[in-house]
Amino acid sequence: MMGTPMVSPRRRQVIIGALATAVAPAAFAVLPEERLNLVLSGRVVARNGHPVNGAEVQSGSAQAQTDIDGRFVIRTASRHYRVADIEGYVANAHADIDGTWRATFSFTL
Repeated sequence: MMGTPMVSPRRRQVIIGALATAVAPAAFAVLPEERLNLVLSGRVVARNGHPVNGAEVQSGSAQAQTDIDGRFVIRTASRHYRVADIEGYVANAHADIDGTWRATFSFTL
């Protein structure tokens, strides 16, 4: 019987696994970053401990200014933030029951 030689099931698994390993990183690289519904809040204070009024806080395309107590609240889709030309990343976000993520931080200028 002349034809194509049969490939064992184990060899088939190895071939498919190798192909998937080679292709997967490129496929996942084009996926967009997960968009969050994040409520970011906190307080900005000076080194002497007094609140900073009017400090600019940015996260993604959202921005806010601190109030007289140095507090702010932003609704954003990004965990990255910027306060007075200093950038940071929120790692302590947690999800509410409705799927809204929340994070709070304090920042000293």
